[in-house]
Amino acid sequence: MRRVSYIQEALYVFPGKYWEWNDQRKSVFGLSIRMYNHDRDINLWYTDHGKGAHVARPVDLVHGKAGLIPLYDVQLRYFMETKWVRPIPISVQQEKLDGKSVDIVQTIVKGYPTKDGTDEQRVGFALDRKTRLPTRIIYYRVIQGKEHSGGLPLTDYVDVDGIQMPSKILDLRSSFQINVDYDEQVFIRNPNVEGGIKQWS
Repeated sequence: MRRVSYIQEALYVFPGKYWEWNDQRKSVFGLSIRMYNHDRDINLWYTDHGKGAHVARPVDLVHGKAGLIPLYDVQLRYFMETKWVRPIPISVQQEKLDGKSVDIVQTIVKGYPTKDGTDEQRVGFALDRKTRLPTRIIYYRVIQGKEHSGGLPLTDYVDVDGIQMPSKILDLRSSFQINVDYDEQVFIRNPNVEGGIKQWS
């Protein structure tokens, strides 16, 4: 199996807007551009898989709130807590992950959109016992009556404006900017390929 590299650029404006460019044109996944604006109820997805491009509103199976899920995930993944997303600790336990001792902080995230309509998600943070930085974020979900958990490894922390952020998630390398200037129109106009990857700026 050959690994195909791709480029993704994203702008997140908390609590309710994001714009994403995902270029995988060397594979069957092609190019996609996603724009979400909760305030204006705009949720558009430009896709081109090599058989013609189109813009459509994606199917929403989470009671009209699916567009908010990436915004919750980004805040949990990179900041653990913000003024919009505040996990509530419910327990702490010691475990070993990849041979290292960690503290698993179990939390409940209220407001996280869910299919069952409860809008609560249980999330665990595996904290390094020395640095206290998250080494993994764990989502717990019940499927057909059984609880399943899946973890995202967080590694290679870097300082970004005084905040320690993981520059590697699932072996994918990332870089960040915080509090950037951006063009507000990117959250109003239709996603388009002609504007290029920097059309948000």
